[in-house]
Amino acid sequence: WINERVQRVESVGESRGGAVAVTTSGGRRIEVDWLVLATGVWTNALLEQLGASVPITPKRGYHSMLARPNVSLRHPVMQ
Repeated sequence: WINERVQRVESVGESRGGAVAVTTSGGRRIEVDWLVLATGVWTNALLEQLGASVPITPKRGYHSMLARPNVSLRHPVMQ
């Protein structure tokens, strides 16, 4: 997990089979074979740097409410 703001995403080249490098706001550069962007409305801005996009449209209030889900959580969802 990277808990820093991602500044740049770039392809490392074909020599690594499509691997990517991530540069964070803290100045770290991390090369990875797989990348999961869980960045919400900023996802396409980062994917654009790789020449890709996903069909995400930012909207307010992304959430689901269940009346009585019958689920007990063992860990906090938010702090």
